[in-house]
Amino acid sequence: MLQLFWGDRTWQYGWDVPPLVLEQCVASGPVVAGPPPLPGSVAALLRDCFERDPAERPPDFEAIAARLTGIYEEAAGTAYGRPRPEPGALLADQLNNKALSLLDLGREEEAERLRWRGAITDLELVARLEEVRASHGATGRRSPRL
Repeated sequence: MLQLFWGDRTWQYGWDVPPLVLEQCVASGPVVAGPPPLPGSVAALLRDCFERDPAERPPDFEAIAARLTGIYEEAAGTAYGRPRPEPGALLADQLNNKALSLLDLGREEEAERLRWRGAITDLELVARLEEVRASHGATGRRSPRL
């Protein structure tokens, strides 16, 4: 989001540069012509997101979205017109990636709950695969893919 108001990405990675770019953007505006001035409420949200201490940051993207919706409504003078999207069901690889991210963040209990969400036994997996094979008109010969 900072890039939208700054007009360029001047860093590759790391925590040190974005807060400095944010303050420069607040003080003097974008580095290229075109982007609008950075609203103070958006700058405050970005400052919160750039906090080094995770406990000081917004707890999740839901909280960030709620703040952005409020910023929009204040600036536009009208309610935000889009409905809140409904999250889709996570597939196994997505659950695994989310669990690994939670482990990286030191949130072991949440990761463990995700790991077992929707888990099935080997016997149940084999039974489900047999149902799929049967529902696709497979004969007595086993398909090499099942």
